[in-house]
Amino acid sequence: MNERLVLFFPPYKKSQFYQLMGAFFAERVYQQQFPYLVNDENCYWYVILDDEKRVTAFSYYFICQIKLDKSSLST
Repeated sequence: MNERLVLFFPPYKKSQFYQLMGAFFAERVYQQQFPYLVNDENCYWYVILDDEKRVTAFSYYFICQIKLDKSSLST
């Protein structure tokens, strides 16, 4: 089996992304398994496809700006 890694970094074509990943966002069984799953303009996706272009694994991270106050850091 040959697997292929597909990267989706912003800005990317949402139509291509959802063609592969749409079921994970739309089907109730996946919504229950992955309640944390979100996609927005800050998400970076890694999707692994099998020979038949089926998703076998995926991961993502997002970039956000968090301001830390020095007083909230312990020394």
